[in-house]
Amino acid sequence: MIRSVAFKRRKCVPRFNIFALLSVVILCCLASGQSPVAGDIQSQQTTIVKRDPTALATLLRAVTAMGFTTTSSQITVRLTGSVAPVTESEGTPGNFISIVELTDDGYQVRNELEKAADGKRTVFVGSKNGAAFAYGHRVIKMSAHVSMVTAPSQMPVFELIRALIKPRYKVNQVESRQIGRVSAVHVRISDETDLVSKSVTPQDWYFDSATGLPLRWEFRVPDTFNGTPRTVVEGAKEFAKYQITNGVLLPLQITYFRSGRAINVTEIKSVEFNVPLSGSEFDLPKGAN
Repeated sequence: MIRSVAFKRRKCVPRFNIFALLSVVILCCLASGQSPVAGDIQSQQTTIVKRDPTALATLLRAVTAMGFTTTSSQITVRLTGSVAPVTESEGTPGNFISIVELTDDGYQVRNELEKAADGKRTVFVGSKNGAAFAYGHRVIKMSAHVSMVTAPSQMPVFELIRALIKPRYKVNQVESRQIGRVSAVHVRISDETDLVSKSVTPQDWYFDSATGLPLRWEFRVPDTFNGTPRTVVEGAKEFAKYQITNGVLLPLQITYFRSGRAINVTEIKSVEFNVPLSGSEFDLPKGAN
């Protein structure tokens, strides 16, 4: 059953165990990468992962403040919205649709951006079979590791819940920091499952010490021209305009930064949970390279 969201209405939605922001424009700067090596994965599985109880309590407080729990196994989310460039940036304006499927095995995602200038569409799909970016008839194939950051792009609370329920996530609370005028609690997380995950997923989270809500998310973005797991640029998102949407509290405005520079602002317009999917929703685009 689809639950459509009108942002000033308040309804109940099922509690989720996995609920997760790079805006759709980020897809334009993703490139191909390398896949994990079996030997690397095996060696990582013997490593002890540090999970700081104080940091876990901070994540749980944030998830609870937003109205989520960690008690069921799968969710599908469909979001629509708009992206506007920050003045004098290279951001691309347009409207987007994002569909994310989350299971205990990870993410699948489909992001579409319709450019405001010419109406042309770009499509990014990240699935269990890999990832690809399509523009017109051109398709750029990528490694599936790019989905680790792209999938929770509009709804980063996905990552907080995964960090709580997945024992292979490293979680550590570090020094506090000012975010604007707000004193922020600072937590670092990363998925330590294998060397690729460890290279791509280091993240810094900053939470409002008064409300517990996420203020800022810092992460790694695969580089445009050399997107191996070890070649990245620094990305960040800052969250604003929290509003109750269908019984949960979500940030409806998200500012994206790359290499310390504001690039674009995303406005979330609608959210649907438990969306039925076609069998081809996450098929990789086909076309000429």
